[in-house]
Amino acid sequence: MNSIFDQLRRPLRDCLINLGWKDLKPIQEAAFTPISKGNNVLLIAPTAGGKTEAAMLPLLNRLFGIERAGAKIVYVAPLRALLNNIEKRFIETGLCRAAYFDVFKWHGDVERSKKLSAARVLPDMLLTTPESLDVILCSPFVDKKKFFSPLDAVVIDEAHYFAGNVRGGQLISVLNRLERIFDRDLQRVCLSATIGNPEDVLAWMTYPSQRHAEIVRADYGEPKRDSKLYYFDCKDEKAMELLSEAVVIGSQKAKKSIIFEGSRKAAEKRSKDFQGQCCVFHVHHGSVDRYWRERAEFDLAQAKNATTIIATCTLELGIDVGDLDLIQNEGEFPSVSSYVQRIGRTGRVTPPQRCYAYATDEFEFLKNLSIMLLAEDGIEKNDLPTNVYQLLLQQLIMMSLGRSGVTLEEARILLNSCAAFSSVTEDEWKELFEYWISDEVLRFCDGLILIGPKVELRYGSTNYRDLYVLFDSPECFEVRHGRSPIGTLDSLFVKSKREDFVFILAGKWWRVEEIVYREGLVFVQPYFYEPPPAKWISPRSHEVSHRVARKIKDILLDQNFYIDILGGENERGYLSNLRRVALASGLNNSPIIIQKRDGFSYEVITYAGDRVNILLAKLISKLRKWESDDINYVSFSVKNKEKPTCDFCQVVLQVLRNIHENQLFMDFCMLEEIAGDFDDPDDSKWSRWLPSKYRRKMLAREIFDIRSTEELLKETFR
Repeated sequence: MNSIFDQLRRPLRDCLINLGWKDLKPIQEAAFTPISKGNNVLLIAPTAGGKTEAAMLPLLNRLFGIERAGAKIVYVAPLRALLNNIEKRFIETGLCRAAYFDVFKWHGDVERSKKLSAARVLPDMLLTTPESLDVILCSPFVDKKKFFSPLDAVVIDEAHYFAGNVRGGQLISVLNRLERIFDRDLQRVCLSATIGNPEDVLAWMTYPSQRHAEIVRADYGEPKRDSKLYYFDCKDEKAMELLSEAVVIGSQKAKKSIIFEGSRKAAEKRSKDFQGQCCVFHVHHGSVDRYWRERAEFDLAQAKNATTIIATCTLELGIDVGDLDLIQNEGEFPSVSSYVQRIGRTGRVTPPQRCYAYATDEFEFLKNLSIMLLAEDGIEKNDLPTNVYQLLLQQLIMMSLGRSGVTLEEARILLNSCAAFSSVTEDEWKELFEYWISDEVLRFCDGLILIGPKVELRYGSTNYRDLYVLFDSPECFEVRHGRSPIGTLDSLFVKSKREDFVFILAGKWWRVEEIVYREGLVFVQPYFYEPPPAKWISPRSHEVSHRVARKIKDILLDQNFYIDILGGENERGYLSNLRRVALASGLNNSPIIIQKRDGFSYEVITYAGDRVNILLAKLISKLRKWESDDINYVSFSVKNKEKPTCDFCQVVLQVLRNIHENQLFMDFCMLEEIAGDFDDPDDSKWSRWLPSKYRRKMLAREIFDIRSTEELLKETFR
């Protein structure tokens, strides 16, 4: 029987042979038949494991020779930079050209004239983001029936990124709208390196498809890793100098490396240590202009000398910069998945995967150690939303924009054809619809749902472009040197400064010459003295999950010194001291420990994670009218306003038992009520258009970890 390599159409096979291929990788072999059959497939393989070709080869082979004009494949990715990288990869390999496929990328950085040209020429393959695909479906300049007439399959790259957030909900909703245009069940091929619950994710991404669904994994065995965790005391000036030295030396020894920082400000600040060094370095984050980001990616991919990029999470996803020698990480890893993604970029050609992580306080040290250990047991599960009310409104608005109105029947079909709405009931839909009409967010006229006066007034002047995305972008000023764009600065930072302030951006120092407030422009010249780093609005801190918190507790109660991970005696001594302090403060194996603090205040120690402790603290406050504060992943405090007349620890335990026995952590009316403490109508452009009841429903799902709370209470009272 012929091998799969021999089953490829001759032009495709010849193209691969010219590229030096002799056969296919395991994931490509395993994926070929199920994708060729038209199944919905989730491909799971390590970074650079060949997932893109595993998806594209069977699709190009099957669709080879179809002459019907229009997009036959839509390739969706979360980042513009990733799409740029994929386009370059397809062009350089010639794979799509061998199948006579014309490829076009459509996203916010592409000129409008090129998009209009593509709408006339009709490319065979479209590379895009969820937001841009939404725009295409609404655009009066694109004939959707011609543009997507032969559409057969959708490839969703970095599926773990989309699974469980509003962008993923938008993507699957837009794809379902696209299916209804042609009454067609599109094949979906999802790619990921890190998914903890693949069956659930595949079902969520493909609902309500009737195609057979299959998960294909690459069996490359357990990766070899050389991960080291180092500790530097942030209060010790000499220690911080040693940290700076360690980061620079690590970069100089590695031919190609990335330093991950927790924020844009930290990335720019660290770049100062590389001024005048012999290695090539760049700064890469969302506020650096596209030209400089792409220049950084190119230099790293083509590196012949020591080359380093200092980046935020913008380089965590699969932008191809070749095989890296080293990842360095300052601060905390956001999650196990994030750590696996980052270290997975190294050691592709010559194992092991290598990462040096640097912690500067107790929290970073324990969280990173926990995550590095948990990575051996697998990735965390994605929490998949099923009641994204703001997305329902956004999709109704987008459908109305594209078609001059939506019928009630079309709205109900939208509601029933997307997993992100699968738990929205008919009664909820009626209540929301009536609210949006009465609040003038929507209009209902002649049987059609139309955009309401409030939306027209707020967004009509900008042609509704701010409604294409579900997340809010902070107002920014564009920074220019002459005509060359450098990047962006938050408006609050610019407005808080004098006209002639200096700052660092893209690893270079700049002095402001002029600020044009009306146009949002900052004109600069190079500056040759050391300025302070620029500031951006910082994202919320990453939460500590139940799983990570429990692992931290295990570490503190363990006797293992993790010689393979901890950098040396300094780190082992620091861990030993943390354990002594924890044991002296009463830490033990009990699931919940209650200790008296000052006055009438008591600390409830759980090591159950932020979302569990928030839920328990708020439930206790609701039931007994006690004050709760100091809520973190380790514990929370409760305070009785009056002196207790009995053993308060036993009273707290009794309240927790009541919560457990009556399953109050699943009383959604109560959860929505206590979520009101976090309700902010102005939190986003969408939340202000939701009734408070529905904002609180969303908040309850986002803020509280019901499943882990149940697990903790079962362990406590069994």
